[in-house]
Amino acid sequence: MADKKYIDRPPRIEPELPSGTRDIPSPPDIETNPGALMAQAFLPMIMIFGYILVSLFGQGTSMMMMIPMALSVVASVALGFYTNRQEKARREHLKETYQRRISELRRQMESEQEQQKIYYYYNYPNPDVALAIADDITKDEQLKREDIRSGTRVWERRPTDHDFMNLRLGISTRPSTVIYKMPENEQVENPLTREATRLAESSRLLFDVPVTVPFYYQIDEREQKKVAAKTDQDSTEEKKGGAKDVTIRNSIGISGISDEIVHSYLRTMLVDYTTFHSPQDTMLYVACTSEMRKHWRWAYSLPHCKEADKSETLCFESEEKPGENEVDRMRLFWKNLRTILERRRMRLQD
Repeated sequence: MADKKYIDRPPRIEPELPSGTRDIPSPPDIETNPGALMAQAFLPMIMIFGYILVSLFGQGTSMMMMIPMALSVVASVALGFYTNRQEKARREHLKETYQRRISELRRQMESEQEQQKIYYYYNYPNPDVALAIADDITKDEQLKREDIRSGTRVWERRPTDHDFMNLRLGISTRPSTVIYKMPENEQVENPLTREATRLAESSRLLFDVPVTVPFYYQIDEREQKKVAAKTDQDSTEEKKGGAKDVTIRNSIGISGISDEIVHSYLRTMLVDYTTFHSPQDTMLYVACTSEMRKHWRWAYSLPHCKEADKSETLCFESEEKPGENEVDRMRLFWKNLRTILERRRMRLQD
């Protein structure tokens, strides 16, 4: 008889998951009318020219009076060009300052998205990493993988954890927990608004990260806050006293072009399930036809498939004409499972 291996389950340590809403500043108003500025400069000049014409064709007009008038014309034009140039420089400065701010926010967003990826890949690693975590418990200290904390993560998820019974489906796209929000007084015609819009759109999704499906609703609000994205919709629901809409799956279906592909995918899901969930908290029950027994031979050695270390939780029957014993065994299998689920439901209500 093989020696039992006791698993040490220390307090769980996980990376921090950033969350919340970041406000994008409003773009500066850089829309101006240069013609209006030049009109302000040339208007007094036109009036002065008119006065000069009157003086030239008038009687007894001194030519010396035209000198200050001409200087006024030159000064007005120079002031107009100078004002226009200063205004243009001011707009360019506002534009560059805003673009630098948007660039800083984009770098901040990329850093927060990288932190999210670290969090998701740590909590829901690839199957080869999960298998290495489980394999470390049988190795000597010098042979263990230091980057996965030497096997101490085995069965680390407890019923009070925020991701208890969250099963890894694979790599895909999921909503980001940090959202960058456009300003309320959005200036659609402002060309700088496009840069802010691109930043807001880029912050909404996280690409190439593990995605999961929840099978258990976590009631502990402190744990929920670790992964809840504080979007405007969430804030509105909290103000109204409404509950957060969490989609909990009671069952899922998996299909494929062949039995081998389907069962290979099931094994990758169950690697995550059995590595991070203790058999004291979760079990694995399998009901299949006899033809599918070959795909589940690996599960017999799992502690999650043992009832009090005595009988396996796997049951198979013939698909065509099951024998009487097989029918009775399958009927007893489902009856036993219903009894277990009813007991757990009653315990949760206490």
